Amino acid sequence: SPRDLCDAADASFAKGNYSMALELYQKVISLNKMASPEEKKLYEKAHFDAGRCYIELGKPKEALDILSRILRNFPGSPYVKLAIYHIGLIFESVNQKEKAITYYNKVLNMSPKDKLNSDALTKIKQLQGK
Repeated sequence: SPRDLCDAADASFAKGNYSMALELYQKVISLNKMASPEEKKLYEKAHFDAGRCYIELGKPKEALDILSRILRNFPGSPYVKLAIYHIGLIFESVNQKEKAITYYNKVLNMSPKDKLNSDALTKIKQLQGK
């Protein structure tokens, strides 16, 4: 089931086995099951976590592709803000400071205000050398 696959993927991710985790998240994505709200949430989560795996595996282009898919396909998802933040991290990691700042600014202005907003502000200040 999508839930079992996600649980196994989460366990692999927690152990630092990102390629195994990625494989499992990709399986959840390929099932393309969104019949119930629970399945839809797992499907969105699998996209986000697959993006995190790609980041950990040093594959910024693949991470950017899958995280951008969240913004396009699930605009109301609880993962949108996290995806935008991680896109900022990707641009920062490939030395595209201005693009990174653009994404961190988006996070900064999003509600609800939480730790991610202050993390984004910290990143912006670091990148601007303040």
